[in-house]
Amino acid sequence: MMYLTGRADHADGVGRLYSLLHDSCKNLGTPVTWSDSRWSIIDHILSALENDIEIARKDIRLAVKTAPLHGKLISLRHIIGCEGFYDSSDLSDPEWRTHRTTNNRILDCCTEIWEAVKIVLCFDSPEGHDSEEGGIDDFEIGTKDTLSFCWRALKESSSLMNLMVTSNHYSSSDSNRGFRYEDFQKLGNLTFSQLAELRHRGAFSAVSQTFSACCKRCAQAPQSVGEKSKDPLISHLPKKWYQDVLGIIEEKSSALTRRSAGIPAIITGILSAFPSGDFFDNVVLDLQAIADAPLIIFEDFENLRLPQVHALNCLKDIFTDAILGPASEPHVAIALEIAAGCLESELWAIRNCGLMLFKALLRRLNGGTDTASTKASSSHRSLSKLAYEKYPNLPNLILRLLYQNQQTSIEAAHDETQTLSLQAQWVFPALEILERSGLPLQHRVEIEEAIRHHMASSIWVIREKAAKALALVVSEKDLGGEIRNLLKPGKISQNCLHGRLLCVGFIISRIGAILTDECDALWLLILDSFGIFVTQNECPFTAAAYLNIATDVLELLIQIKSQVAKSYALRLKAVLPKLSPNSSGSSDELLPGRSSALLAQAIKRSLILINVADDSSIRAPSSLPSKAPEILPSRNINQDSVVEQDSKTKTGSSASLEDIDSMILKNPTTECPEKNPKDFSLRGTGFAAKRHGYELSLFSPDLPTLSKIGQWASQGNPQKYDDLLQSAGNTLALAYNDSYGDLKARVSLAAWIFRLSLAGEQRSDVTTRVAAAESLVGFVKKLRNLEFDGWAATELLGGYLCLYDVLLDDDEDVRDQGAVAASVLLSATASNNTTQNTGGISLTPSAASSKFLQYIVTKYKYSTFLWIDGVRRLTGAIPLFRLEGIEATSHLEDAMDSVEGPFTARNRTSLQLCSVRDMLQEARRQDTALFVEEKANLFVDPVKEAKNWANALAELNPCSFEPYLVSEIATWSIDGLSALIEIAESREDGPLGWTSKPDVFALGMRIILTGKVCIRFLSHQKSEEQSAVCLELLRKLFLVGKETFVHGLWLLQIEEIIGEVSS
Repeated sequence: MMYLTGRADHADGVGRLYSLLHDSCKNLGTPVTWSDSRWSIIDHILSALENDIEIARKDIRLAVKTAPLHGKLISLRHIIGCEGFYDSSDLSDPEWRTHRTTNNRILDCCTEIWEAVKIVLCFDSPEGHDSEEGGIDDFEIGTKDTLSFCWRALKESSSLMNLMVTSNHYSSSDSNRGFRYEDFQKLGNLTFSQLAELRHRGAFSAVSQTFSACCKRCAQAPQSVGEKSKDPLISHLPKKWYQDVLGIIEEKSSALTRRSAGIPAIITGILSAFPSGDFFDNVVLDLQAIADAPLIIFEDFENLRLPQVHALNCLKDIFTDAILGPASEPHVAIALEIAAGCLESELWAIRNCGLMLFKALLRRLNGGTDTASTKASSSHRSLSKLAYEKYPNLPNLILRLLYQNQQTSIEAAHDETQTLSLQAQWVFPALEILERSGLPLQHRVEIEEAIRHHMASSIWVIREKAAKALALVVSEKDLGGEIRNLLKPGKISQNCLHGRLLCVGFIISRIGAILTDECDALWLLILDSFGIFVTQNECPFTAAAYLNIATDVLELLIQIKSQVAKSYALRLKAVLPKLSPNSSGSSDELLPGRSSALLAQAIKRSLILINVADDSSIRAPSSLPSKAPEILPSRNINQDSVVEQDSKTKTGSSASLEDIDSMILKNPTTECPEKNPKDFSLRGTGFAAKRHGYELSLFSPDLPTLSKIGQWASQGNPQKYDDLLQSAGNTLALAYNDSYGDLKARVSLAAWIFRLSLAGEQRSDVTTRVAAAESLVGFVKKLRNLEFDGWAATELLGGYLCLYDVLLDDDEDVRDQGAVAASVLLSATASNNTTQNTGGISLTPSAASSKFLQYIVTKYKYSTFLWIDGVRRLTGAIPLFRLEGIEATSHLEDAMDSVEGPFTARNRTSLQLCSVRDMLQEARRQDTALFVEEKANLFVDPVKEAKNWANALAELNPCSFEPYLVSEIATWSIDGLSALIEIAESREDGPLGWTSKPDVFALGMRIILTGKVCIRFLSHQKSEEQSAVCLELLRKLFLVGKETFVHGLWLLQIEEIIGEVSS
């Protein structure tokens, strides 16, 4: 199998089998065959490995197809790593010479493997490298297959060397048993070369561990190997490799990659052997000198050499290594200066590496604390301020970056975009330090002035970053005063005003955590300034920013359950119409420039929170997001709809929320496809709507509307498809309950089930499957709330089968939603449709699937549709309700002419089952592809499902089905049992036999269980002949299977069926 596929699981299986064979062999003497002695087993593996390596050296593609290397390397690793490997080999000198020869052969194999694979892994872009034209040759070997072969071979050879160099056996003081100088030198030089030349990131990540382990073992040599050996120079090897890597840094200074490939791993590997001391300090100083060296610019950029890039990347890895942390602490201050200097460089490569080093040092200074939140804890802030005491050069460094003399660099910039990028690279690191550590005592005034200056920057992100930094450095007692200063009217630019307003918003977020006595006065100040900053402001961006501030305040008041929330909301509601001359005007009547999507989004959010605050019965949530983009997605809508809706808002919370929801969903645009319009309504106001049972409508539940959902899906608008599909359940439940039994309602229901069946397929996106599951939840909840009593209606069966599939979905979120729907439905029927306040059951998905299937069988035991659908599920075919939906895809409207609509068994003259012999042949077909396509659903157990449906079918009434349908499934079962007997008679089975393949085992169990179903139904329909044939074939398969060692679970199932029939 390993030679056929080359897959990792097969190779690992080969390795473990060889290890078991080696451990079970007790003979250490002269063998008769290769499997009779432990040393001969190792020799056999090595000989095969050497032959395969020779193939790879000559033709790498042929080796990919016929000679995978990693399985044999895994075998050697398992054997050498087992306990007692050396104890069992404690023999005379000849045996130890054999051991020495084995070690040398292993290292030689690893060297040869590197020579074979480096042509692929050392290419600058190995993932896209094709060593030959065409990409796929006669062996059907592509670039991905070749890359996988090379990577696995190198990884496993490196893991084998790592085991050898770290094993206590190989580090023995006995030079005959342990590694010698030449062994350490050979292994170290090999891994050094690999790290210096590799370009495959996964490959040098694996090799770096081996090189580091080798360096550590060499450094320990004076205490172990060196004392009793003739090779005291072992401990000097890492220092020799350090001199070599300095040459590599200079040699490869013109061959740059973003992270310098494996060169930093060489440096950190060497330093891991000397985590402190003079050697460590000298290495860091050398690298800092290279990184800070002046640039030598040539007119010919092709000859440009930048060893600084490699040095900066090495320093970054040193300062981020936890083991080297204590020793590198004294060098942080100088490294900060170097990184800041690199940010001023004219070359992007230097600036980029300097920025990565600066970020690494920032994480070092602050312990990697996230500064995304404006609510920084005071304990962390006080702790971070210790950085200024520890590194006294930090204040000067911050001031240097904020007041950077940009003239030279700006002149060097070729365009405005590059200039703006340079400014951001200078300012952001300084602001990041201030956010984390606050203002230093030194240069405090100058730094604060610089922050305010950058709040007026022409670059939005710099304004926002500076505003956030100022909001964080202001002391808690000065927050109110700072807001008043920022809101003082004056002749300032719109950029400056925008920066100030952003800062006010961040400060309000801080105030929410430390509410002060002057908060009420601040809220009034914000509303009093509404006219200046919004109504009289022609810039939609700053107007939207101020409106967001006013709404943030309202959100905060709702969150803390303030008594002034309602009055504040009324005042805000009163000033909103001032955005338009006419409260019911259209977008043409808005003030000039009011077409901004940001302003429209701010208006929407204000209206929603105003309605929430205006409803005294609505409880505030325990926590609300502090920023507008986090609570309500930015999505553009027609502003005339917003203003018009506000003037027509009904009294009462239910009406207002429904109106807002309808307004938002009926006026979506496609300008922001990444946002979800339904999220804005249902999830933005979810704490109000869902807790009080509001079901927000979406569309009329007629057939053309449901057909339109499919058009949106086919036209590439899956987001709208998901939104409407999810909300369809609520609406359809209302219509179905009001017109129960009506033709139009039944056909609309069938169309909805059809959409659910397509959405529930595993090939659908998980968001679509979640939407389908939530639609089912809304449907059953609404019917329960309406005290619906027609749960056993024929037209509901298709929906129940959709729900059953949801309970078996591969995604946990989908299954959880299905469990909610099943629990609600089972509770409603069990309690005889009591009110929604009555407690009900709550089931896990696994428990819900079994109970719900039993519920379906109980309610529809006379259903021909359910019988056919169950038979198709038992035999592994497409479920009937989904098959009928596929057949009806192009003519849903035709269902209006039918009383029953789609998803019925009318006019079905055949089960349309696939040929069982073709299915068996496909299941037995050996797939030799290296990369196997994963099944869509890994959660469902096909054997368990076959048993469940076999038991379910056995409970259905056998007198309600046409004899020809039963005869068809009997023919399928007889043909399948005959095929299984033929295969069992032709070859023996076993643990690795033909039934060990999962697909074959599952199909065989389906055939056997189908025979059980056929015997029951045929006996009730007086078809004794076919029933006897099925029973006789089961008995024959049982007897033949016992002789040829067929899978025991098959035989156990057959024996159980025969016992039931006999009794």
